[in-house]
Order: sequence, then structure tokens, then C-alpha cells
Amino acid sequence: MKCFLVSDNSETLTGFRLAGVEGALCRSPQEVEKAVDAACGDDEVAVLILTQKAAELCREKIERLKLTLDRPVAVEIPDRHGYEGELPITRYIREAVSMG
Repeated sequence: MKCFLVSDNSETLTGFRLAGVEGALCRSPQEVEKAVDAACGDDEVAVLILTQKAAELCREKIERLKLTLDRPVAVEIPDRHGYEGELPITRYIREAVSMG
């Protein structure tokens, strides 16, 4: 099993490639969708890693994948600038307890 990165910046992609993780540089919603679809279609990809900004370009699709697919597991990470806004885990907990 392998990981695949969808990144909006080349520095994050380069760092992951140095660690042996393949990925795609995506700066438009269409590029993100194409990369995510390719990763989901690859039976060897177990973990789909997305930078926060790349995930924001295609938020509905990413949320749907997180809720419906067993594989790959979609994980959002901050880029080199840090995480902006509410952490996804905080949002999931808020939604789970219906706090809006």
C-alpha cells in the first residue's frame, strides 16, 4: 500500500517526494479532481494526503470521499505556512454533537 499527495505548492510536494511519496501539484479545482480521481482509481493507494489549500479547491468532493470511501483514507495537512481556520477534527466533533 502507498500514499499519494495532492499539493498546491511545490515545496510540500518536493518534501514528500524525498520521503518516497508520489504526488501531484494542483492549483485549480479541475487539477485537484483529476488527481483525486486517479488516486482513488489506483488500488495500491491507501492514504490520500491533501494540503489544506488543495482540499479547499474541491471541498465538497473531499468531504464526500471522507464519508463514503473505505480506501483511500483522505487526510488533510497544513502546508509550510501552517493551518488556517478551524482544524478538521474540531469541525468533525462540532458536527457530531450538532453544535452547528
